[in-house]
Amino acid sequence: MKLVKVANRVGLLVIWIFLIPKGVLLQILGPSKVYKQVIKKLINSTIADYVEKENLKVTNDLRVEQSFEELEETFEPGADFSFDAVLILQQVV
Repeated sequence: MKLVKVANRVGLLVIWIFLIPKGVLLQILGPSKVYKQVIKKLINSTIADYVEKENLKVTNDLRVEQSFEELEETFEPGADFSFDAVLILQQVV
């Protein structure tokens, strides 16, 4: 386990950050909760990267075609992960 300490020399702020091993985190929270957060981050970062790369103007409406249960069934850490999403383009006037 790694420990990072950040101290503000001017003030009294001291922040301790514990980097918890993946196995321990899975035991504490359970795989479903951890995978849900990982899947959300994967979808959000993938969509954001795609929109930026293609220089698209999209609305905030995003629809993922699969249910979370379907996504969780196909999710395997370290393996390829795919999903179907619908983006709505902003109208250009």
